[in-house]
Amino acid sequence: MPKPPSTYAARLSEIINVCLDIFSRYGFVSAPIIAEKTGLSDRMVRNYLNDLVDLGVLLYVGEGRYSINFEKLEIVSRIIGLEPRTQLSLDDFVDPNFFKLLESSRVLRERMKKLLDRLGWSTLFVEEVRERIYNEHLPGGIRDLIGDRFIYRHGARRIFLDDIYIGGSSNEYEIENFGVSDFSVLTITYLSSASYIAFYKNDVLVREKCLERAVPDISQFYGKEPFVPEEPFYEMTTDFPELLGLGRKIASRLLSQIAHYKLDIAILEKYGDDIAVYFREGSLFPHGYIVRAKKLVELQRKAYDYFQKLLNVSRKKGVLIAGISFRSYDNIFARTLSDYLGVNLATSSDDHVLNALMDDGDVTALIARGPEKGKPTIQNWYEFYIKCHSQVLKVEFISIGDPWGDYEKLRDFVYSSAIHSPRSKWEAGPGPLLTANVLAARNISELQRTIRGVLRAAFVDYFHKLSTGML
Repeated sequence: MPKPPSTYAARLSEIINVCLDIFSRYGFVSAPIIAEKTGLSDRMVRNYLNDLVDLGVLLYVGEGRYSINFEKLEIVSRIIGLEPRTQLSLDDFVDPNFFKLLESSRVLRERMKKLLDRLGWSTLFVEEVRERIYNEHLPGGIRDLIGDRFIYRHGARRIFLDDIYIGGSSNEYEIENFGVSDFSVLTITYLSSASYIAFYKNDVLVREKCLERAVPDISQFYGKEPFVPEEPFYEMTTDFPELLGLGRKIASRLLSQIAHYKLDIAILEKYGDDIAVYFREGSLFPHGYIVRAKKLVELQRKAYDYFQKLLNVSRKKGVLIAGISFRSYDNIFARTLSDYLGVNLATSSDDHVLNALMDDGDVTALIARGPEKGKPTIQNWYEFYIKCHSQVLKVEFISIGDPWGDYEKLRDFVYSSAIHSPRSKWEAGPGPLLTANVLAARNISELQRTIRGVLRAAFVDYFHKLSTGML
């Protein structure tokens, strides 16, 4: 009896983690080693491995051996930096662009039909199902979806941006390990947050009237207000001695979020009266982690306190804040769609499903978010998806009065300010946010260059003194 798509997807996720472990031990992956480790038959394992080759997770190198696709693994490792966790899933490795490719190529869909059927993805390309998704009328909405359609075709309006400020902010962090001979290891996390307030006149960006800030500011800051002092880096080994591996990633993520909140609060307090909307990269509040280490509990509580302060400032200034995510691992929309239509799409994340279904300017129904384990309970938390150019974005916001009115405002401002990214990291998104992301990344590079130089000089001096008996 064929496995349900959800079971098959879970088994592929399990095999991916086994492959990574085996490759780290042997330098290659083979069916017999996986069969011995998992207790599965050799034939079943080969089926899984072949499917992972089709998905680009593995590369076949000959003589029954496979290698990890390191190009894809590098992308996934960046994602894990943003969302630290111990296990990887199939969704991590399946790029939404894969669904765009399937959408455009019937030949590819036919070649991969068995795999698409096993994962339940073939349903996305059945014309009758797609027509129902586009045209089904939902009086009063369904479950957490608010609206009378699943997807509003070309629902976003292109509005004229004139005499208006739109804000955007982003944060970055990098973790770096340094070794001193065989007796000392130094783990440093670099933090950077940036904000960019864009001014538009006659639908054109006026750079002379735009404002940019990056923290920590390691250059001259005279005349720059507000000035937000920040730590340029944290030395994890001594500041956080009880945290190892995953704990340090979570600590870095929380420290980065705290710095991000502090910058946004300062910006909105000074300039909020003039800003129409403010876009923040990522979720408004980081996905919940069940943490027990004292340091992590303290950081999580501190992040929540600054999150509340940001909400208070935004309400006081009347600024609508939205979190913009370029990759979503939720499947609320996909599960609702699956249950309503009696099809199985729930093995895919929302952005996978929507990449196959949406065109430029399409917008989903408004989605009401309920409580999430490990996250604070916030009232009036909503989200929706919009496709700008070829990028599906998730937009989160906390309504400041009229959820549907806020939805329409954000929908049109996101679409109207969207540009193609100057970096290869993202394809398209709100211009002020993408600019802030570039500023934060540039600041991280400067921090790393400076601190590496300082440490290198300190290590050379230390070894010189050690070798000459001066210590």
